[in-house]
Amino acid sequence: MRVIVDGVRYQWSKVPPLTDWNTAFQQSDQGKGWIESYKRKGGGAYTQVSGDSLTVIDEDIPFTSSGAFYVKARANYRVGLRIRVNRGNYWKTGFKRTPAPGRFNTSYSTSLMLPKSDAYIVLESGDYLSVDVDGDYSDIAQFRVVQGGVIVFDGKAADTNVKITIDEVRVLVLEQDEVSGPLEEEGGDLDQDGVVDSEDFDPNDPDIQNPGDVDDDPDDFTPGEEEIIVYDPEDRGGLEIYVSPNLKPDPFPLLGYIGLAAFFSLILRRPSNG
Repeated sequence: MRVIVDGVRYQWSKVPPLTDWNTAFQQSDQGKGWIESYKRKGGGAYTQVSGDSLTVIDEDIPFTSSGAFYVKARANYRVGLRIRVNRGNYWKTGFKRTPAPGRFNTSYSTSLMLPKSDAYIVLESGDYLSVDVDGDYSDIAQFRVVQGGVIVFDGKAADTNVKITIDEVRVLVLEQDEVSGPLEEEGGDLDQDGVVDSEDFDPNDPDIQNPGDVDDDPDDFTPGEEEIIVYDPEDRGGLEIYVSPNLKPDPFPLLGYIGLAAFFSLILRRPSNG
């Protein structure tokens, strides 16, 4: 995907190494990578990491706190996260706004005949996710997603394990061999190849006035700078009026429990040898 800002073209470039949580945390501690800030409550025992997956653990032992997790995306980074809540119908309540297209997709599924609530969310340039599975902590919301500076989802504590998997990470980088300066609606693409590049001229850039000229002083861009590039005409925060998502009904949860009970009943009834 390409982005044009004041005539300068950028592109979302994949960053494969940053799909590992431990690597992302290490880079964040050094002021680098896609994570601007994060919090892990309960330590590694209650925010368990395995490669690209992090599980926030629900602990039901009395007088023991469960896990909680908070993560905020750095400016000009975009990350796609797959979320799984180990209970059905979780997304039925909690939405404060209708999510922008593709920014917060929800669905329901089953695993071992037990209901699950799934979601795919996109965090970008200051967006954040908070998960406190038992509501044990005052500095982390129970289940909150902020996109575009507004609260899109603010749900109750899940009271079950929540798995967060990094799908992909992208950073906005300057495309090579591009001109700078705002382009007029007509003109610039001299060779008519559909792309205004150094083989063309930019009528608004004094450094590029003839075919073949190259801009020796392009607008530099360093990933992670505080100034966020404004480029997307869509409102990342969605619509002000919430419209309930049209979701498939969740499978009847008792089916899963009945199936498990029947399975263990058969095992217990097996005659012993001898």
